Formats: sequence, C-alpha cells, structure tokens
Amino acid sequence: RYDLGPHNIHTAHVHVLQFLKREFKSLFAHSPSFKIFRRSKFIDYPIRGLHVLTALRPWTIIPAVMSFLLARCTLFLRRPKKEVSFRDWIVNRFGGVLHREYFHDYPRKVWGLETNRIHKHVAEKRVPTLSMFQVIQGVFGRFDGVNHPEFPDENFYLTRGIGEMATFFEDGVRATGGEIINGVKIE
Repeated sequence: RYDLGPHNIHTAHVHVLQFLKREFKSLFAHSPSFKIFRRSKFIDYPIRGLHVLTALRPWTIIPAVMSFLLARCTLFLRRPKKEVSFRDWIVNRFGGVLHREYFHDYPRKVWGLETNRIHKHVAEKRVPTLSMFQVIQGVFGRFDGVNHPEFPDENFYLTRGIGEMATFFEDGVRATGGEIINGVKIE
C-alpha cells in the first residue's frame, strides 16, 4: 500500500466512473473543499469573483485588475502569438500580476519546475477559467459554479490509497499472460 498524497479520482466520463465503481469496492465519494492559504487568509479554490483580491496587498489590487482585464480583452480580440508553457497560458488568461501572485510558486512546490518549463496542457487541465460574464457574476456574488471538468462536485478515493489501482492493473496484466519487469533500464 502506498500513497503520495491526497490522490482523488475525478472524471467527466460516466463510463470510467462506472468501471471504477464496479471494480473497486473500496471506492468512496467525497466532496472536498479546496483552499489556498495566502497572506494569513484562506481563499476558496478555484478562485471566484472578488475572492481573488482578498489576499493581495492593497497596492497590488489595481494593477492585478488592470492586468487581468487587459489579458482578457487581448484574448478576446486575437489568439495569443506565443502559448507554449504553463506561464504563457496563465498570463494570457489572468495577466502577469495574478500569475506572479497566485500561480508562479505553485509548480515549483508541486513539481520543482518553473512555470516556463511546464507545457501549457498542465494549466489547461488544472486551472479553471471563467468567461467575462461569469467573472462579472462572481464580482457581484451571483456565480458559484466552476466551469471546468477537473473540478467536479464529487471526488472519489480508494480506501487503501492510489496504489490499489496500480495493483489491480498489474494483476490484470499477469492474469492475461502478460509480464511486468521491474528495475531495468529502458534502452
């Protein structure tokens, strides 16, 4: 049994969830609440509406709003010229100030990499974006939803950790005559 952290299983694909429920009797549902601890405050994640401003220093709020609006207007008017990395994707949607304040340190803590060394696909999968209409709704406290398949209302966990899934597939490979070789160098 092993686990590297709070490995939650979530999917927007109904057939995948049906398979997991059928094959893993220890699978259980949980609706977690995610928070970012920033400047002695807990902020809901994904960030909604004015909550993004609550943990910023007062002199950073106006530049953050201006940077965000400029990024959104630019994105609306034309496709980004450069969008290869996590950093590019975030800056093009949230602006440079919010990238620096909220997103710059995250990949270093999780993967030990700078945001310009991670492919944009990671940001697309992990960071929910809202339309301008949803942003305005959030500012006035009228938007509660998260428009992103990576943040469903319900997450699932295995009682004995994510290693239970690896063992299941390993047993399946061996049961069908397959061979698994560990501890070798791939050439």
